[in-house]
Amino acid sequence: MLVNCGSDDSDGGNDATGGGGGYHINSFSIEGSYPSSSGQIVPINSGVNNGQFTVSWKTSANDLYQVRLRLHDNDVLPEEESRLPMIYQNNCNMGNLGQDDVCGSNVVRTCQFTNDNTVLCGTRKTNITRFLDQIPKRAYMILKICGGGLSYDDCDTASVAVELQ
Repeated sequence: MLVNCGSDDSDGGNDATGGGGGYHINSFSIEGSYPSSSGQIVPINSGVNNGQFTVSWKTSANDLYQVRLRLHDNDVLPEEESRLPMIYQNNCNMGNLGQDDVCGSNVVRTCQFTNDNTVLCGTRKTNITRFLDQIPKRAYMILKICGGGLSYDDCDTASVAVELQ
C-alpha cells in the first residue's frame, strides 16, 4: 500500500507547515509491509516481509537540509517533539559540499520494524516499546525537513497514517 501526502493544500496534501524559504516537502509516502485493505492507513507488520517498509519523499530543498522522521499519536508535531520516537535522522546535502551523505531532493529509504519493537531506518536503530501502548497501534509517521543555514529554522512537515502490527 502506498500512501502519498503532499505538503500544501493546492496539491491535496495535509498537515504541512511551511517555512518562508525553499525547504518544502513536495510529497511524502510510505509503502507498508503489505497492501492496505482500508486504503488510507499504511500497515507495518513485523511478521510480514521481514517487517520492511519504504519511506520516500521529494523536497524542493536545493542546499543542505536536516531531515527527521518521528512517530506520534497525532498528525501534527507538538512543541516538545524531542520526546517522540525518532526513527530516522540525517543531514542531507545535494552533492555540492563534497560530503559522503548525498540525499538529494528525491529520497527513498527502506526501513524495518522488528518483533522486538525496534525500527531500523538507515543507520538509526530505535526501540519504540514505550511508544507502543497496544498492538496493533495506529499512529502517524511525521517527516520534518529544515534548512536555512546554521539555525535550521525554515521547516516543513508532512504526515502519513500507519498501523504498527
